[in-house]
Amino acid sequence: MEALERFYKEYLIDYAQDSNWERYDADAQMTRNRVEDILETGYISEDDLDFLRSLLPDIENDGIREDLEDFLNRCE
Repeated sequence: MEALERFYKEYLIDYAQDSNWERYDADAQMTRNRVEDILETGYISEDDLDFLRSLLPDIENDGIREDLEDFLNRCE
């Protein structure tokens, strides 16, 4: 979960703070809400894993992307 928390704090939250609110679209908010739900419950469903895997190509920070990918692989 540490990698997911890092993705949330260092990527999703920073993106929201740095973005022009006009560019911070519904997809970004949905992603943030879904990750918040996972972190709060501590449970990751297969759908959540697939969803998070679909985000990997769009994560520009190599360290965060690699950590999240390793975490997702361990969840299998």
